[in-house]
Amino acid sequence: GSASESSSVTVALAGVATDSKSASVTDGAWSVTFTGLAEGSYSVVASQTDTATNTGSSATVPFTVDTTAPSVSITAGPTNASLSNLATATFEFSSAATDVARFECDLDGVTVADCTSPVQLWQYQFGGYGFGAPGSHTFSVRVTDAAGNVT
Repeated sequence: GSASESSSVTVALAGVATDSKSASVTDGAWSVTFTGLAEGSYSVVASQTDTATNTGSSATVPFTVDTTAPSVSITAGPTNASLSNLATATFEFSSAATDVARFECDLDGVTVADCTSPVQLWQYQFGGYGFGAPGSHTFSVRVTDAAGNVT
């Protein structure tokens, strides 16, 4: 935040536990860091007091600590994954996470692209998804949530 050089700033954290920290103002800017926060919802309020002891407070700012990677499941694929004479393979996948930012499909260890379910792969395809030659192939899906956690 910003404040005048002669002001004092206190930031109060509310959530699982209540904590406050004093911020030092340098060139009109200040910041504080709360460490060791468990996953959950919190809010902060900054208060500034000037040399005449006038005090003002910011609006309450909510935030969430989220460090858990979302899970993803491949829910459908070729009926006989070990042997197929088909030149296409369709996969379905999902995540129970409510804040999915993106899915990325990997084919044979290479990220092909952002993808949505269902995805269809086919042999000798031109652009999009495809596997170039007959043989064994590996398909996987990675999911990223809104906080940037990746499976």
